[in-house]
Amino acid sequence: MGFLPESLKFYQQSLKIKEQATYTAILLENLANSYKALKDEKNYARYRHLLDHYPQNGQGK
Repeated sequence: MGFLPESLKFYQQSLKIKEQATYTAILLENLANSYKALKDEKNYARYRHLLDHYPQNGQGK
């Protein structure tokens, strides 16, 4: 699992600094993928949901 727990902290800190930044969708996707890699399905689903409903995300619905 290497650096995933540390990466999660940095992604979350970045979201707190500026929630509506141009890179927010990337942070949400990285958080979701990191939680998936850690087999944390609850947090994976949470961040995947946020990403899917993020208004400025071309990937969202």
